[in-house]
Amino acid sequence: MIARLMPEQPAATPPGRPALWSLLLWGLLSLLAALGCIMLMRQPGSIAPLWLSNTLIVCAMLAYTPRHWPTLLVAHGLAVLGANMLTGGTATMALAFVPGNVLEAWMGAWLLRRHGNVRSVIHEPNALLQALLLGPALAAGLGALAGSITLFMLAPAGDLLGMFTTWWLGSALGWVCVFPLGALALALGPRQALQACLQALQLPLALLVAGVTLLAFSSLPYPYVYVAAIGMLAAYCGGFASASLAAPITVAACFGLISRGLMVLPPQTGPGADALHLLPLLLAVLSPLLLGAALEQSRRRNAEQLARREARYRSLYTRAPTLLHSTDIEGRLLSVSSAWLQHFGYRESEVLGRKISDFISLDPQGLASPELLPVLTAGEPVEDLPMLARRADGKLRRVRLSMVWEEDAGREQGLCSMASLRDVTEEQALLKRLDEERQLLQITLTSIADGVLSTDEQGRIIFINRSASRLSGWDMNAAVGQAVTEVLNLRAAQDKARALDPVGSCLATGRMETLPPVCVLQARDGHSYAMTGSASPIHDATGHLRGVVMVFQDVSRAREDARRLNHMAHHDALTGLPNRVLLMDRIEQACSNAARKGQGFAIGFVDLDHFKLINDTLGHAMGDQLLQLVAQRLSGELRSTDTVCRLGGDEFVLLLSEVQGPEHAARVAEKLLRQVAEPIALGARQVTASLSMGLALYPDDGQGAEELMKHADIALYRAKQLGRNRYCLYDPAMAATAVQRLQMAQLLRQDMEAERLYLMLQAQVDIEGGRYVAAEALLRWAPSSGPAIGPAEFIPVAEESGLMLSLGRHVLQLVARLLFERRDLLESELRLAINVSPQQLVDDRFPEDVQRLLRETGLPPPRLELEITESALMGSPEESRRTLLQLKSLGVRLAVDDFGTGYSSLSHLKHFPVDAVKIDRSFVQDLDRNAGDRALVRAIIAMAASLGLECVAEGVETESQVQLLREMGCHLMQGYLFAHPMPYNEMPLWPSLRRIEPEHRRLH
Repeated sequence: MIARLMPEQPAATPPGRPALWSLLLWGLLSLLAALGCIMLMRQPGSIAPLWLSNTLIVCAMLAYTPRHWPTLLVAHGLAVLGANMLTGGTATMALAFVPGNVLEAWMGAWLLRRHGNVRSVIHEPNALLQALLLGPALAAGLGALAGSITLFMLAPAGDLLGMFTTWWLGSALGWVCVFPLGALALALGPRQALQACLQALQLPLALLVAGVTLLAFSSLPYPYVYVAAIGMLAAYCGGFASASLAAPITVAACFGLISRGLMVLPPQTGPGADALHLLPLLLAVLSPLLLGAALEQSRRRNAEQLARREARYRSLYTRAPTLLHSTDIEGRLLSVSSAWLQHFGYRESEVLGRKISDFISLDPQGLASPELLPVLTAGEPVEDLPMLARRADGKLRRVRLSMVWEEDAGREQGLCSMASLRDVTEEQALLKRLDEERQLLQITLTSIADGVLSTDEQGRIIFINRSASRLSGWDMNAAVGQAVTEVLNLRAAQDKARALDPVGSCLATGRMETLPPVCVLQARDGHSYAMTGSASPIHDATGHLRGVVMVFQDVSRAREDARRLNHMAHHDALTGLPNRVLLMDRIEQACSNAARKGQGFAIGFVDLDHFKLINDTLGHAMGDQLLQLVAQRLSGELRSTDTVCRLGGDEFVLLLSEVQGPEHAARVAEKLLRQVAEPIALGARQVTASLSMGLALYPDDGQGAEELMKHADIALYRAKQLGRNRYCLYDPAMAATAVQRLQMAQLLRQDMEAERLYLMLQAQVDIEGGRYVAAEALLRWAPSSGPAIGPAEFIPVAEESGLMLSLGRHVLQLVARLLFERRDLLESELRLAINVSPQQLVDDRFPEDVQRLLRETGLPPPRLELEITESALMGSPEESRRTLLQLKSLGVRLAVDDFGTGYSSLSHLKHFPVDAVKIDRSFVQDLDRNAGDRALVRAIIAMAASLGLECVAEGVETESQVQLLREMGCHLMQGYLFAHPMPYNEMPLWPSLRRIEPEHRRLH
């Protein structure tokens, strides 16, 4: 980086008498810089928030001797005056800007020349900080003070503190943009500074800085964080030169976006308004400069340390106790260690400059392959190459050569080798003797997949393979020489006190000995393994018994597999909890024990609330992980005598032993609800879960397993009815309710066939036009026996009993009949709205049913509106979106009903092809009394309008609600104030009263 470009001596100061044209050039550059800053961000007569001209002149003044400063300052003053007048300023106002700018330039140059070290700025953070304090802080502050006072005297009505703040920070930004590049040029000279800025890495870094800055200021939150981060990355990669380029690029991008209107500053007022915008930008570009200077300082120090270490290394090299030498690329010795000279008996003057081949050569016996020969001249590293070394007395020594090649900047040829020699003469002799013993052990390596060991005639181990070492727990080296009974602790499984010694028996009899069928090896570390195997004698060629080879096999896995299969048959594969088979067995045992001991217990049915939403939004893998974590929490909170079972899906069953009564069971349930409600980490997300639980107690709620589980399930259903995230104890009245639901489902199925269901219509009103725009079809049920049943009662029963799809198709048939009977309604412009259930939304046949209704009735698709509840959309968002797209392709309208009561937000609606939202009546009924409801409704209406969606208010019952909704921009309403639900053959197509005026007269 810059450390490589730094000259030995500081760059010379330019000639003492610069040409007049060069001074005029600086004035022209100052004029152009001033014009650019004014035209970029300043209105005539105001202060530019970015000012580069002063710092540019300061850098020029530092490049020349002080006697040329007046000329430069005059040129600068004329440039400031000319720039302000050329941009529309009056002569008086233009003159007012001159003193402060000239003062700042003179003060900055004087302070830096007298008290600063400009040429050290690029590699010393302290020098950079000192320069920043003298320039942007002190000189710019004094210039800003003088300039703002001058402007204030001309315009006393102005904000003096605001003018000072803007002037100061604008000048400070100019310093940070220009001064680092000027310091780079002053320290290295213009040519080397340009080379540093044009290195290969600088252009990509500059483009990266510009791109990230534009992206951060135009579309990212907290943009200064990204700007500072990318600037520091540039400084880290490219040093001070990159940081110097990053500063003006960042500031230019920021003010460019502001001038183009692509970056809107938040509205601020007061004296410190500009500081809120300029100060973070100033800090964001300062940090990379400091980092760049620190990195350059670190590199400079590292280079100095490297030189010292190299000198120390050369000293250590010659005194190292290892046989070291280095050669050039032609093989001439450059240096040798003292140990090398001593070992081979030479003096240094006898070897340096001679070819290494005069002293060492390849060992033909140790050379494994002729292909290894070329590596000595190819610049490739060598490791343990067999060589022969010739001592001064003529004797040969077998050595191993290891060598690496490295660049030597001090030599013209560029490469030198560093090699070490290891004398292996005695080692080779020892290896030859060991080779004969190794031949004896080869017969034991024929089957090493299992544990293998061999012994001598005394039963002491002479070889043991890795498998045997692992099973016994003995290190291979430590086991050699030990008695086999010390290493292999074999015991009979039925009688572990009786030790087994198959090797001893084999040595005594000379015959093969087999381990018993059930045998255990107790390892040294305490582990036990099920074993099978045999010990066989080893005879030499003369028939003499030389030892025993024992082969044994670990069969623990086979036995563990059998145990695992039994476990899998009785436990859940995902959570490891007992399954239904094991649970029923334990409940039966609990019933028997409770009857015998007179103790009670409880059965709890548990469901995870809204688990399907987790699966649909986060994926099944996260859903499985949630089930595992919930299972762990449930198990961790219960006693060892209790049982947690997973039936499947998100259903769990609890067996709570020794429960004294309902209060005891309730305390356990509350503890479990609290524990599961703690936040759960799923990958990078945190979610919260809740449980619904139903409890049945033995013997009050049942005497057998099936009866208890049935009653616990009924109690669970009651907990869900009450809003979930709670528990319910079984009550006999719940069973009666369950029976009633079953009877209602049977009666509903019968009355559907008996045509006991009918439609009512309720109008939707355009309050501005004073007309009906739509009618919502509402299903009613007059059962064959008993009073009428509202949809709030029979719709949930239909959903639970699986009747919802049939009921939905029946509603479509009723709509078709309505349109056939009301031809005037069919031929009018009114839309007909139909409610759609969640089950219909995921039914593949539903779009076909709607298409059939349109085809048979001739109703134009845009006049059919399907209302889907918000919770139905978010229950299965992907399936819902597919169905809605199919329906939208038919041309029908889609509306979100009961909006605000589910899990979505208006931001989710952009993913669904809906046309309208209907604000739930719960937010409308207290609209004139509840400020929170008003704020929420206003937000829904505004956001719906921004998404191009119609907004319908439901449940409008008072004129004050009409007035509030109209003021909020909602003109479509539905409620009792305008029309009650009425038989479809009685509904008029037009309101009976005239259009509602601002006095809010009713339509009906």
